[in-house]
Amino acid sequence: EPSLLTPFAQISRFVLVASAMAKILTTTVGSLPRPEWMVPFLRGEQVPPPDWEEKLLEETKKVMKEQLDVGLDVINDGELARQDYVTTARKRLSGFDGETVAPSAGDLDEATEYSDAKFKNRKGLLTLTKNTEVKAAACSGPIAFTEEGLQDLKKEIDRVVKAAKELDVPLERVFFSSPSPGTLATFFGNVYYKHEDGTEDYNAFVQAIGQAMAAEYKAIQDAGLVLQLDCPDLGMGRHTKHKEKTLEQFQAVAKWHVKVMNDSLASLDASNIRMHVCWGNYPGPHDHDVPLKDIANIVLGAAPELVSVEACNPGHAHEHYVWGTPGINVPGRKTFLPGVLDTTTSHVEHPEKVKQSLRQYVDALLQADANQRAQGAEPAAKRRRVMACTDCGFGTAAGASNVCRDIVFKKLRSMVKGARMLEQELEAEESAERVQGA
Repeated sequence: EPSLLTPFAQISRFVLVASAMAKILTTTVGSLPRPEWMVPFLRGEQVPPPDWEEKLLEETKKVMKEQLDVGLDVINDGELARQDYVTTARKRLSGFDGETVAPSAGDLDEATEYSDAKFKNRKGLLTLTKNTEVKAAACSGPIAFTEEGLQDLKKEIDRVVKAAKELDVPLERVFFSSPSPGTLATFFGNVYYKHEDGTEDYNAFVQAIGQAMAAEYKAIQDAGLVLQLDCPDLGMGRHTKHKEKTLEQFQAVAKWHVKVMNDSLASLDASNIRMHVCWGNYPGPHDHDVPLKDIANIVLGAAPELVSVEACNPGHAHEHYVWGTPGINVPGRKTFLPGVLDTTTSHVEHPEKVKQSLRQYVDALLQADANQRAQGAEPAAKRRRVMACTDCGFGTAAGASNVCRDIVFKKLRSMVKGARMLEQELEAEESAERVQGA
């Protein structure tokens, strides 16, 4: 297959990447399918048993070991004890006593034959069909991180840390996810923060969330864990909450989300923070998704230095080229975590496909360096790096997984194999280069 790199980037390939790529780490976005017996308790349908905390710890160690057994390098608890990835965090905040209708998705609003059949009676974080209205919390008062919320967070952190230590897993190999301020604002409503004329003051709403959530972000990093900010607001927000806006209006919203997030992370070590960007983890046409090229520089302006991006499914697999496009300014300190597994299908990706997807990202980032050099910029102080990751979570909400647990781990095992194949390929090419240069 011919290289898409310019000659400048081809010459720089091994100077920039090969030695840094000796080990390609593997990880996930976070959520995994919960054990079936846990789902009624997580959904609040049944009262947890008296030994719930003990059972949670055992299940945490079990799911961590499952990840280690398939070869993953950076793991988490699979968001085991969470109903979903935003509600747990929102419940730690005061001020959300109102109610609103959850936003719908533009592609599903249009594809009614599909959405009405597929999502009838399904309730989650979005209204996926007009025939099943989904309620969501709304801000009705001042937002603050509560003392009870802080204790709940500490309990979750302590369980994850204890399980990792009992498995002898260094905490720098354990990540802990939390929704970004913009993500919470995307899913939940606001009837409190208003302008003097009575219209919604959306910016003040987002800012208040960011100021409150800063406590959660700090607690996670202070515990020694890798903090991950979940940021579907920067992709999915376009065709859900903000689907009536123009592209330019949405980009302004996304920039504000990033600014607020950066402010909330200002006191933390950005080199140990991940962010995850996606367009929504529901099976659907996704033909209303905002193109990556329209949000790439906004994403790159975010503080986290590890960037997870949905990059495997049919709607976004082609977008690796964006990072090497002139005008997309990729800082040298960024590490990319492209999704190489589609989390909405049971089809297991072949390791060769995983390798190809990762290689495309390596080449695109090399092209980004070449573009900067052509403009007279200094070489990146830090070599470009990639980590193999998933498109999104496999269990976004308890009991609502798109892929069965046994197939999830088959897919993860294939991802690890593909990453090892690319390591070998790069090492072989580096050796050949050394022989030619001798």
